[in-house]
Amino acid sequence: MLDHLQVKEQPRKSLPYLKTTTPYFQDLTDVLLVLTTGEKLPAHAAYLAAYSSVFSGILEAHSASRSPNACPASIPLPDCSLQEAETFLCYLYRMRADAQLTPKSALAIVKLAHKFDVRVALEQCDEYLAQQAAINIRTNLLWACGREALEWALFAQQYHLNLLEAEAARYIMNNYLEVETLEVFEELGQGLLRRVSRGLAQELFQCSIADFGQRC
Repeated sequence: MLDHLQVKEQPRKSLPYLKTTTPYFQDLTDVLLVLTTGEKLPAHAAYLAAYSSVFSGILEAHSASRSPNACPASIPLPDCSLQEAETFLCYLYRMRADAQLTPKSALAIVKLAHKFDVRVALEQCDEYLAQQAAINIRTNLLWACGREALEWALFAQQYHLNLLEAEAARYIMNNYLEVETLEVFEELGQGLLRRVSRGLAQELFQCSIADFGQRC
């Protein structure tokens, strides 16, 4: 499937996920991740298989069928830019300890982590993005408008990011009159809409109780 591409391998020492490692470690790469554009990124099978059930299955099948002099396994990364792939690998090699997450990098990591079933990355990115969304509810630094918040809500639904979805639902409840008129609001799933409806009903009930208490 990849034979028709003019494949170009990236120099190991220039790759952000390998550039701080020793030359010997770089020479131990034994897998090639091939982008749709033809670029290929060397990686270590052990790192890929350690966190991803999908990578593990692919590499196990390749190992069982290859001959002693076979070429390294080539794994396609479709629908992925070079920057997204490098961001994903940086995170995979370092995990959360010293990986500097940003909202943009976390979104890129989620897409590939979901595709290759890297659950620990999904959980950590979900937690990080939910924290950023919670900060946004107080500061409005992340979402410039309601449409952006709804797009994040759709992203959370698509990739099953429960913590981020909860924060997006909270934003929608707080800004319901603004966001419910937007076209993208119609794309929200029933689960999220039910969560918003329950939240609004609870707030209305609490306001009614408070108003009744003041009258008494």
